[in-house]
Amino acid sequence: MNEQGVVAFAKERLESADPMGRGGRVRAERASRFSALSGNLVVLIFTCAFGLTFVEVGLRVWMGIRSQTEPPLWETLMRPSPSLGVEHNPDVNVSISFPEHEQKRVCFRTNNQGLRQDGDSYYEKPEGCLRLLVLGDSHMDGVVNNEELFAARLEEFFRSNIEHGTRPRVQVLNAAVATYGPLQQLLWLRQYGILYRPDIVIVVFYVGNDIVNLLSETVPHLEEAAGNEFVLADYPIQPSLPPTGNDRGMVLAAKFFLERHLVSYRLMRDWVKRSPLGPVLATLGLADPEKATVNARQAAEAISPEGMGQSLTQAHLARTRPDEIAAAFRKCDRVLDWLGDEVGTVGAECLLVLLPTKQQVEPDDDQERTARVAHILSLERPDLRFDDVVSSQIRPMAERAGISVIDPLPEFRDHRATSGGRLYYKTDWHLNSAGHRLLGEIVGRYLVEFDLLAARRS
Repeated sequence: MNEQGVVAFAKERLESADPMGRGGRVRAERASRFSALSGNLVVLIFTCAFGLTFVEVGLRVWMGIRSQTEPPLWETLMRPSPSLGVEHNPDVNVSISFPEHEQKRVCFRTNNQGLRQDGDSYYEKPEGCLRLLVLGDSHMDGVVNNEELFAARLEEFFRSNIEHGTRPRVQVLNAAVATYGPLQQLLWLRQYGILYRPDIVIVVFYVGNDIVNLLSETVPHLEEAAGNEFVLADYPIQPSLPPTGNDRGMVLAAKFFLERHLVSYRLMRDWVKRSPLGPVLATLGLADPEKATVNARQAAEAISPEGMGQSLTQAHLARTRPDEIAAAFRKCDRVLDWLGDEVGTVGAECLLVLLPTKQQVEPDDDQERTARVAHILSLERPDLRFDDVVSSQIRPMAERAGISVIDPLPEFRDHRATSGGRLYYKTDWHLNSAGHRLLGEIVGRYLVEFDLLAARRS
């Protein structure tokens, strides 16, 4: 036997002496490593689960402690409505921190029927009383105290300026609700407003975003039908459920489960939406694509207050999606037709107030930030005058529908030029107390000048 044969024979003997052999040892080593890795993975999973549980419990405790002194604001103020999306809760009385108000806080109160005013209201109209009903959005719902609101100022105007005994008592009911656009205001009038038998319905149309509100499909909305007509869609609103029969069903089901059960998920989701991960989250179906897309419009909204974001976002849409804005104007034309007809069914007069934006009245205020947002949105100087375009188009629509129109813009500008005082908050862009007061005086003078109150009394 040569040397190589001896080596082979020895190797064979050694392997026969090792019952596992070389392959067995390798498998054993792999099994050992897998066992160790599995153990580490289990430890990691439990550690992460414990950490997330700790965070979730901590957030719930923190939010629970906070809610004892400051309950969730939106749930306190609003309740779901299948016909309107949301509506005011009745009998709300909550103090809200608002640094721009002179008192640094605003008291939000609703009455027994959810109207934004002090004192209970009833459908039956008091004998000898002329009743005015105000419809509007967050400007009329107001970021001021109840007694400072336009509706309260208007009622105060009649008490102060009409000689006792020569005119009937005037009652002004404030039915404005934050987030409502023209269509929701019309639907509220149909559902509740006509029950009050108003003599005059005052619709405050905010030119800064009431047009773009008609593009929303998250509330009852209009869809174009044949013959240039519109039909009311998603009315009443159906509960949102994960869609079935598509490849995102499981992901969307997970989204709804997480949103419902995990505070940490909701907080993290809102943060991620505004981060570069937003589009990824939208692609996976875990976020609303329109909100999650990181584009110029969202960037502007992130650095601008609500009112500024509303007005400049509408201008941005007019520049980038003119067809959609044109459709919104057509919808608005139809809504105003319906509004005039609806008010006429109770024998009332309808008055539309074109509420201007801060940009129209006080363009010199907070110019640096306005310019910054306009730059992000690629808005040029003519784009910033889109609010004027809205006013000029809405007026003839309303007049064709038999609705009288008031445009307070000239008097607002005169006030700014002569007094230098603000009518809008600098940061928030909603009307401040002075703005509500002046608007009440303008509308009150109009009603007296055109003798609408006497006409309604006769």
